[in-house]
Amino acid sequence: MAEQVRSDELPTDDESHRSAQPSSRGLFGRPANNSLSGTIRTAFFSLVLIIIISSGVGTASLLYSKAATSNLLTRLEPLISANKSLLIEVYEMDTTARNYLRTGQSSYADSFKSAQTDYASFYISALQLETSNEKNTGILQSENAAAQNVIRLCQNSVFSLASSQLTPESTAVVLPDLQTALNAYTSRYNTTNALFTSYRDTKLKQLDLLSAISTAATIASGLGGLVLALYLTNRIRNKVQVFLSRLTVILARLQAGEIGARASETGLSEEILLAKAINSMASEKEALTSELEQQYAQEKQLREGLEMERSIRMGLSSTLYRDVDVTSALQRTVSGLGSALHADRALVRTMENGVPGSVISEWSPSNIYPSMYGTVGSSILADKRLLVYGEDSKIIKSLHGGSAVAVNDISNDERFSEDVRTIALSTGLGAFLSVPVMGPQGLEAILTAIMEGKVRNWNDRDIQVAQTMASGLAATLSAIRLYEDELENVEKMRKLDESKDAFLASVSHELRTPLTSIVGYLELLQDDVADGAIPNSYSGMFDAIERNSKRLLDLIENILTTSRIDSGVLKLSKTWSHITPLLMRTTEAIMPQLSAKHIDLKVQIKDRLPDICADFQLLERAMLNLLSNAIKFTPDNGTISMTAFSESNGIAISISDSGVGIADDELNNLFTKFYRASTAQANAIQGTGLGLVIVKAIVEQHGGTVTVTSKLGEGSTFTLRLPISDSDPYQTVNESNEKVGDQTLA
Repeated sequence: MAEQVRSDELPTDDESHRSAQPSSRGLFGRPANNSLSGTIRTAFFSLVLIIIISSGVGTASLLYSKAATSNLLTRLEPLISANKSLLIEVYEMDTTARNYLRTGQSSYADSFKSAQTDYASFYISALQLETSNEKNTGILQSENAAAQNVIRLCQNSVFSLASSQLTPESTAVVLPDLQTALNAYTSRYNTTNALFTSYRDTKLKQLDLLSAISTAATIASGLGGLVLALYLTNRIRNKVQVFLSRLTVILARLQAGEIGARASETGLSEEILLAKAINSMASEKEALTSELEQQYAQEKQLREGLEMERSIRMGLSSTLYRDVDVTSALQRTVSGLGSALHADRALVRTMENGVPGSVISEWSPSNIYPSMYGTVGSSILADKRLLVYGEDSKIIKSLHGGSAVAVNDISNDERFSEDVRTIALSTGLGAFLSVPVMGPQGLEAILTAIMEGKVRNWNDRDIQVAQTMASGLAATLSAIRLYEDELENVEKMRKLDESKDAFLASVSHELRTPLTSIVGYLELLQDDVADGAIPNSYSGMFDAIERNSKRLLDLIENILTTSRIDSGVLKLSKTWSHITPLLMRTTEAIMPQLSAKHIDLKVQIKDRLPDICADFQLLERAMLNLLSNAIKFTPDNGTISMTAFSESNGIAISISDSGVGIADDELNNLFTKFYRASTAQANAIQGTGLGLVIVKAIVEQHGGTVTVTSKLGEGSTFTLRLPISDSDPYQTVNESNEKVGDQTLA
């Protein structure tokens, strides 16, 4: 046991408050002697001073640089540019004068006037950009005088002459004078430009020098600040290290359980403050240790009990959802409730016409208590106990409202009349807890935990457990009812589907016979047309009848085949043969369709294909379905390719088209009965949605697969993969049929 501290050794509140007061007053207060805050304050003000000096140097340099840069960019550079423009315009006027002397065209006089106007504008701009000192030199005015000399010579000696007066002799007189005046202007321009350029270069050199000085000052102040910061940081670090090492030792001792350990109240002022605070907390901890240990033990016991109760309640309620029939759900509920609440009995009563009815499920521990019913709900004991749910009583009204009813001692519960209490006590009923099981129409059943011959103080936890079990039972019963309704609906749909399939098969058989006769007689009529017995004008009508008759026969055959697939009566009659003849027959069969749409069919057999054991009649039907689909979805003048090649365990046949393609999200539905892709509907492509279903069933019955890839606007590719049978290819046909001929489509 830790050593007890006497109350007179503990510091009073006033003493603790005074000892905890800091010895300095903020950043600008007077620092305490031998304090960490004083050292930090000195370092702070030193760094601030360096920053102020560095900022002042930088600001002065920035202001001067800004003024010099403004003078350079807003005056000197535009002045030099304007002077160059004066040169250009003078040369432009000279050029127009010379061209006029050479050609005599009056348009050059207009060009001269335009250049003269532009010159005047640029000259005014240049004058505005000059400083007073530059104006005093008169250098720009001298340049302008030379330019005006050129202008007057052009006006008086060139453009004053009419075109009829221009002769080689007059031109020879004017040109030397014009060249002399131009040379004089050029010399003046060069002098002026050199002066302005020297001004600009001087400014640039001043900016470079100022930048160098500013950079050097910044570097110097930065290095000085860094050195000072390192020095002060090291000094502070040493003080803090000693300070923290002392406190660490004391805190480690306290953490190790040495409650009597105390910190030395010497050293830095901050260290003294912390030491006093630590010593105060250690004393308080020592005084409270015993009380905290007792509270912890009590809380641990309570927490373990609550966690165990919650685990039991959640475990019991979650098991309800595994039931798939009402009896199991009821029995699991009453057994779970009785075990969780340690009750003598648990049961469920149904509601009949709004009032409690018979008991439909009951539990008691190890059958200690006899059942309340032999035949469910017929027990006299159970009927007597129904009186506690009187039709107009508060009990039944609370249950209808969704509230739980807890009766701790029925002998003293004023909610019951004297007669009801007497009858209930005669049955051995001591206490009970009832919770409602709510359904879609309100109160559906009552879940009850019973104490036989004894009282029970039902607490909130008991009620919560019971309500959880009742909610789980209600949800389970609802799910079971939905499940049973769904099973009934599925069975109805299955019978309806069977009736539909039988009807389609019957109708298809009835339609195929007359259609076959129609096709036969039609062939005779077509022969008569060919022989001339019937006029050739009927040929088109006969062809239309033939096309539609064959289309109906194909539709009927698809329906019959699908019906045989669904009913499992479509049998395979396998033989050993080569696949190439089948490919040739299918391509020949679709030639009329290809020719009608001018579609190019490319057939390629890449390898020497092995013989396979298969029902070639059904395979031919599958191939025709795929090729017919490719023709339907391929526009006129398109291309279809059929490629056959061998693989390690069989052969593969790919059929590709250049048609409209199929969206990616529809590929998984292609082999669903009666499904039609959106592209087929959008382009009004005829079909029933049965062809691919038949293809898939035939191929899978052979142990193969069919896959599809497609891209909208580019076409689709269907690939059949057929395995080589494990049977001996040299067996007789009868032996082969005997082994595989009775397989049926699933």
